[in-house]
Amino acid sequence: MSLTAARVLFMLTLPVLLFTFNMDMVAHSDTVYLYGLDRYGAAGRLGVDSEEVARAGRELIDYWTLPQEQVDIIIARRGETIQLFNQKEVDHLIDVKNLISFNRRMMFVLLGYAVAFGVVVVILRRRRFAAYMLNTLKWGGLLTVGLLVLLAGVAVVNFQSLFLLFHLVSFSNMGWVLNPATDRLIQMFPQPFFRDATMLVVGATALEGVLLVWTGWWGRRRLSATDADAD
Repeated sequence: MSLTAARVLFMLTLPVLLFTFNMDMVAHSDTVYLYGLDRYGAAGRLGVDSEEVARAGRELIDYWTLPQEQVDIIIARRGETIQLFNQKEVDHLIDVKNLISFNRRMMFVLLGYAVAFGVVVVILRRRRFAAYMLNTLKWGGLLTVGLLVLLAGVAVVNFQSLFLLFHLVSFSNMGWVLNPATDRLIQMFPQPFFRDATMLVVGATALEGVLLVWTGWWGRRRLSATDADAD
């Protein structure tokens, strides 16, 4: 592979790397979960105290990284202890856990490629490394911003269709089709929660793209000024 092709591939993978990183951060964020559980009234839907809901949310986050295959969360409701999720929900959460793990693996693979590309540029470009990488980051940032603005527009206009497409692509079964009247998972995390989480990921990724554009632009200006002073 030529350096030009590797550079193009790096710029194409950059938005995905940033997006998977932010996805991973949100999937493991106590703040995001607790905010959503409180905002959309999970305690009232489940008929339990808010402290119980918060604890269940934290245990669910722990489940994503624990070696156990099935989630096992017990909550206290009206003086008795019950299993939070039924078997269908447990099975779906196994699929979700696998998806979160896949997202993290993809993130590290893309990060590995980014580091390898940087090393190759150092070897091949040497003294021109900084200018080359800054320009590459600028264009990669512009691509990131463009793609994420497009995704944000789709999410704002028709999030339901985007949400449906995500599930059809991500899962090989229909276990994600839950009943809000009986299934506690969707009572805890209704569709608006995922809309908010998606917009958070999109916004964070777009902001990172803007920072890359600014870094590339500012860095090139500094290099040009330094070269002019040297002359």
